[in-house]
Amino acid sequence: MKASEQLKLATREAHNDLEQTDKLQQLFNPNLTQSEYAEIVSGFYALFNSLEVKLNRFSVCAEMGYSKRAPDLKQDLETLRWSENDIQLIATKCTLPITNSAAQAIGVAYVLQGSKNGSLFIRKHLLKNSLLIKSLENAMCFLSTGELPLIRSEWQSFLNQMDRYFERQSDSAFEEALQSANETFYAFKQQFS
Repeated sequence: MKASEQLKLATREAHNDLEQTDKLQQLFNPNLTQSEYAEIVSGFYALFNSLEVKLNRFSVCAEMGYSKRAPDLKQDLETLRWSENDIQLIATKCTLPITNSAAQAIGVAYVLQGSKNGSLFIRKHLLKNSLLIKSLENAMCFLSTGELPLIRSEWQSFLNQMDRYFERQSDSAFEEALQSANETFYAFKQQFS
């Protein structure tokens, strides 16, 4: 079984647990307010920004096609009228996964890159909320990361690169990636619980 298939199976529970958090479920509430949306975006920014700083130390993530998302989140917060000081004060409420190796960084990148798929689903739902969408129309850069075929193509390319990487690595390297991916899902769950 390919590394990507093993990761998907082994992180399924953590992924499902994250999707059920109260904060993320708020995104599907027809009464979601701009303030609640901004709070959720700030939580994403805190995590993505902190994790992407860690990923910068490992060129393998960029080589696999990981594209940074913190800049889009920051732009959304600025559109929602958050000051630079407010944005800089955002901190995570959770323990970040250890990223001392390329394999651990790939585990983190797997979760972050995969979140683009969920972003499209969230965006599609928010566009149905006509009252909210008027106030958010320019604050959805994070959720507007491309069209479905492009995102799926980028995701598949990332998975293919990851599979090739782990074909040349030891089982212990894959275990590091798996642990790091689960820890990343747990960090998001902590942030949004």
